[in-house]
Amino acid sequence: MEFLAQLQGTYIYNTTIRNMNLYDFSIVGSPGSYFVVTNSSFDINKITIDSYGNLTVRWYLHVYVEDSEGTPIPAAEVRIKDNENGTYDKNFSTDLDGYVRWIVLTEYWQNSTTKIYYTPYNITVNYTGLTFINNPRDTEMNTSKTEIFTATTPVPEFGSLLVPIIFATLLVLMLIVSVRRRNEMKNER
Repeated sequence: MEFLAQLQGTYIYNTTIRNMNLYDFSIVGSPGSYFVVTNSSFDINKITIDSYGNLTVRWYLHVYVEDSEGTPIPAAEVRIKDNENGTYDKNFSTDLDGYVRWIVLTEYWQNSTTKIYYTPYNITVNYTGLTFINNPRDTEMNTSKTEIFTATTPVPEFGSLLVPIIFATLLVLMLIVSVRRRNEMKNER
């Protein structure tokens, strides 16, 4: 058995292809015949593509962001861009569990004469007040994976941030009240 693309679009997800006869993929036929293969393994030496077809190989990336104590960091900014040709540049925000999940990234695209790589991808994580180990970093997308970014310090507790904010707010309010009273006293004279 081999996968044969003669239509305008064959999509394969989460599959391991092995022990095929001659080819794992045979992309032949009408103009626009193609395979898009996501999170799937196969023998890259067992592909044939005629002058009409093409193959795109993609993988899943998950990014996990944590503080130095292993606590997930929600709402961290994650930017991913490809280094090879600059066609992919997107921003994400981590969820409550500290993840950005199921990012589909292209490893390469090929036809009968050309193979274009999009990997490695550059990943940058930002969160106000924190620095991260090995940030930014490049990652090769030749398999699905999780990249973990760890901060060099813990995230300050909400309460520890809240006290200075409340104190500063009270000082500003006291200043405003004081200025208004002074102005009222001047107006009464």
